[in-house]
Amino acid sequence: MGRRGADAACAGLRTMSFSAYGRGYSDRAQGQYDEAMFVRQLRELLSFLGIDTPVNLVGTSMGALGAMAYLLDRSETVRTLTLIGPAGLSTDTALQQRALKANPIASFAARRFGRKILLGHLGRNVSDPALVEPLTSMISDCYRFEGSMYCFFSTLQNYPISGREDLYRRTGSLGIPILLAWGTEDQVTPISGFDRARDLVRPTRTEIIEACGHMAPSPPPLSRWPSFPSRSTGWWRRASSPARPRRSRRAWTRPCHRRSMSVASPS
Repeated sequence: MGRRGADAACAGLRTMSFSAYGRGYSDRAQGQYDEAMFVRQLRELLSFLGIDTPVNLVGTSMGALGAMAYLLDRSETVRTLTLIGPAGLSTDTALQQRALKANPIASFAARRFGRKILLGHLGRNVSDPALVEPLTSMISDCYRFEGSMYCFFSTLQNYPISGREDLYRRTGSLGIPILLAWGTEDQVTPISGFDRARDLVRPTRTEIIEACGHMAPSPPPLSRWPSFPSRSTGWWRRASSPARPRRSRRAWTRPCHRRSMSVASPS
């Protein structure tokens, strides 16, 4: 989630938000952009910063897959897990990913259509047309750096973003407090996957966000959804207390209008 969105959503908690390798202004690291790389990045980041107490882990879109993978790898370091518009259940990208497994096809696609594919994806991230241009400008600026398009296509080649039911199922079996939130107007990870995700991951709490696109954590949506910060931080604090709450399928509905992971710990 964006820095401003993380600050607002995690009010009252010490919060760290970061871009995965190859995104934003993070390093364009050498190697395969697969799940293991992103799990290792988070593990090493927490270690470098000396964060040795369990955290509230938040992941959106593809970052939600990384958050679940990290949880399975280091469950003792996570208090609660929040998934917002998580990827992994749609089959729309399966054929595209299989085709890109062939390096000549991936190289040709990156050279000829890379920027067009990227910009087309960005245009579907928000439900408010007025936000498309600033979002595109912000992210395009990051793609000026050498290696950015390689990182983008290496991720498409090596990071499975469909058919991840088993990851959801294994995450749900751990029994830690989970918040599942989804925007009704999400065009990237459509809310049609909500029921399936809920059944697999068995969340403690759910949030259905009306009139909200894919970038739920980013302003101005939060300004239109003023109760989210207090409600989410309250849930994080209660869920991480020794007496864990009962599982509930209660859904909240509130009006609302990057792909990353965030961690939050008590201040």
